[in-house]
Amino acid sequence: MIPGTGTAVNVVAVLLGAVLGRLLGNRLPERTRDLVTDGLGLVTLLIAATSAMAVLDPDLSDVVGTSAPLLIVLGSVLLGGIVGSLLRLESRVEGLGAFLQRRLSHGADSVERQRFIEGFVVASLIFCTGPLTILGSINDGLGNGADQLYLKATLDGFAAIAFAASFGWGVAASALTVVVVQGGLTVAGVL
Repeated sequence: MIPGTGTAVNVVAVLLGAVLGRLLGNRLPERTRDLVTDGLGLVTLLIAATSAMAVLDPDLSDVVGTSAPLLIVLGSVLLGGIVGSLLRLESRVEGLGAFLQRRLSHGADSVERQRFIEGFVVASLIFCTGPLTILGSINDGLGNGADQLYLKATLDGFAAIAFAASFGWGVAASALTVVVVQGGLTVAGVL
């Protein structure tokens, strides 16, 4: 398998989902959009529960101790939050969204502009944070396969349909963030 294939599939899924969401637009009832996002949330919880079970594996506890796996998870969450805050990642993503909106949609009114930025930021944060993004991209780079990213692409594609129906083309622009984040993590895995 060629490293980066999973990221390419994920980007295509986001773009196709965004186009489909824009084409459906208001014809996609809000109830259906909510059902899609709720279903994706349940699948995400199932994936998290499965991952948590792996952290609580007795074999791992025998090697590192009984409290170490939970301390690793706690430390990772805290460290990630602190680093993200210090680097001002959220405001930088918002700034990138505003820059892209200015470059891509000339003459848009302020409401349309705000929807674009909000769609870009929301989709970028949802598509580029989480264990499937990090572990899947690194595994893809290490040559362990892109199965996790294929699952993520399916989730992101359906989410893009629902988000683009509400937020517009900013969701499609978030594919750029997916390329940068997942591509960077895949390259890190290769190295």
